[in-house]
Amino acid sequence: MRSRIDWATRGALALAICSLLGCQSILSTGNSEAVIGHQTTLRAANEDTEPTHLAQNAATGLVPSSTDSDREKEHIYIFLINGLDPFHYAGMPDLAAHLRALGYSQVHYSELFAAYECVEKIPLIFQHDTRAKFVLIGYSFGANMARNITHALREQGIMVDLLIYLNANTLRNIPYDQPENARRILNILAWGFLLDGDQLDRAENIELADAWHFNTPTHPRTLQLIQQELSVLQDRQQPVNAE
Repeated sequence: MRSRIDWATRGALALAICSLLGCQSILSTGNSEAVIGHQTTLRAANEDTEPTHLAQNAATGLVPSSTDSDREKEHIYIFLINGLDPFHYAGMPDLAAHLRALGYSQVHYSELFAAYECVEKIPLIFQHDTRAKFVLIGYSFGANMARNITHALREQGIMVDLLIYLNANTLRNIPYDQPENARRILNILAWGFLLDGDQLDRAENIELADAWHFNTPTHPRTLQLIQQELSVLQDRQQPVNAE
């Protein structure tokens, strides 16, 4: 039976844990994937920062071969949104770097508090790249933000080709959490932090039996699933964007 903890208790636990982790410095970090401030724009992930444990996936066949269709990767715009994890224990910046290493040059990483810049950035891409395909990947509370951004894009007539939830513990099996303008939703679940996420009717639901909240983004099965989804999207014929 899935856990249900009232929001007051959940919030108190989260605040206590954040305090222990030093989350008072949440808006500043020395990491190369520093929080994107209000004065900056979303930026592509650093392709030189792929960690060794992710690079080793080349030996498992996760790195695609070079083909003419790889040129389609230039038209796949991937936006990764971190959750409340300022010190990156879950490795979302590592996931972004890994995707760049697979040949996806249009990979953009954002901390939770700056992610809504996507609502401005994606329409600009939509206007200038008629072959653009959009992918939103949200981890934990970042999944909630990815959902919100998808709804906002619907108001501008923009479809999200692939919406990926990584351990979206607070999302529920309701229509709002499954935006109609998301062509495909992948819902990857693992053992929750404070509670577990729901199976979603409009999503493909994958439960990782040997994963938990803070290793879901870089779990080998997660990497495999994301690459499979991107490969399918890469080969799919995209109708020309029209006003």
